[in-house]
Amino acid sequence: MAYQGWFVLIATIPASLVCASFASWSEFVAMLSQPDSGIYGSVTLLGFVQSVYVLSAFVPSPFTKMAAKHLNIRLSFMTGLAISFLGLVLSSIAPDITFLTISRGVFVGFGVNFTMVPISFLIAEWFPWEHRFHVLATSFRMMINPIGSVAGANLIRWINDLLGWRYSFGVLAILAVCTAFGLVLFLRHPEEQDKDKAHSEALEQSKIPWSRASKMIIFVLWVTISSCKAVGQTVFYTIVVKYGEDLGFDALTATHPLTADGITGSISRGLTSFLGDYIKGNILHMYAVCATMLSVANVLVPYVKSPVELIIFGAVIGAGQGPILAAWYAACSEALGGESVHTLFVLQLVSWGIGQSIGSILPGLILDFTKSYTLLFHVLAVSYGFIVFGFICIILLNRRHASVNEGYRTYNMALGKIGSASKTAEDMSTSVYRLILESYPKYDYVEERVQPSQDER
Repeated sequence: MAYQGWFVLIATIPASLVCASFASWSEFVAMLSQPDSGIYGSVTLLGFVQSVYVLSAFVPSPFTKMAAKHLNIRLSFMTGLAISFLGLVLSSIAPDITFLTISRGVFVGFGVNFTMVPISFLIAEWFPWEHRFHVLATSFRMMINPIGSVAGANLIRWINDLLGWRYSFGVLAILAVCTAFGLVLFLRHPEEQDKDKAHSEALEQSKIPWSRASKMIIFVLWVTISSCKAVGQTVFYTIVVKYGEDLGFDALTATHPLTADGITGSISRGLTSFLGDYIKGNILHMYAVCATMLSVANVLVPYVKSPVELIIFGAVIGAGQGPILAAWYAACSEALGGESVHTLFVLQLVSWGIGQSIGSILPGLILDFTKSYTLLFHVLAVSYGFIVFGFICIILLNRRHASVNEGYRTYNMALGKIGSASKTAEDMSTSVYRLILESYPKYDYVEERVQPSQDER
């Protein structure tokens, strides 16, 4: 019989695609920034709506984690999609941008968070670190998310042109309802026999828990790494087209780096997902290499002079970003040797929300004040350089902790051998003592009766 975890994983795919389509906003910006849209808003104001959405989709993750402990997966799934459905319906009747900020930015974003965070934990329950396909299963959602984003953008564009932007929100609301009722019955937590099947290889557990100080250092490094990663990714998507146009390339040519990024990013995500289980335990090393490549690329990009060079830059960014995006959950399992995985994952999501919000405004601030793309890209190079530094620190801390564990195991083995030798010596001395006793002749002792004296008589 097939492992039930695969059916659960397949059931989460439509949910991931639908939630990814909710994030498509560029088509709405193109429509709502027109004076005849009904609720006209500037590009800056519409960008603020997206920033609120990003914050709502990531930052509430600690609350979602706590709530998921008290709710089963089906109830969490239905609640999250119900909140998104409410936000989409309200967005379809929004009278102004302020209302849309709350309905789409807060309600839809929080609903996506409440839907997808428990699903990430559910997949990890079915495919724990010991499972042969842990990396594949936990990274599969990140691998297919671009499909949902592209499909959602095209669907929204088609409906906007045909019926108007309000109907686009209505169609997305219908997708939320269909997803909720179509998939909820397939979602369930694994039972004991399912967990037994999942453990296909032994996981070497840490004998000595991490100290509070070491954990805090890694938590701080992890938050900073995740924030820098989100900033770098967001800035690239925000500025690369404008950078190409300012170099004198036409609008179509300026979009080619994004196409190259999409192609190499999809390939690298797929390779990481399908081959990542063969490098379990070394994912952080791969991340350090990718971050180094991204840092060097951002150092060199200000010297780009031709469209081909800019396209190569986009391809390098996609090849470096893809693996880091794909296997984040598996990386959380490596950061503390299997401890505090959920905490690291939640910290990562919160950092992504904050980092993406910063990344959406950072290019404007730097370019408005300095007019220098060189400074902007070099800031990104330093950011990726810190990511490399952070990963190296975490790797070294893990090696130190592993050596302490190895010393602990050696010490216990030595104690065991000493104890065994002591027991052997004790047994030998007991045997010799018994042998000595047995070598003496045995005497029969007869109690001598004392006869009374004459006087006593």
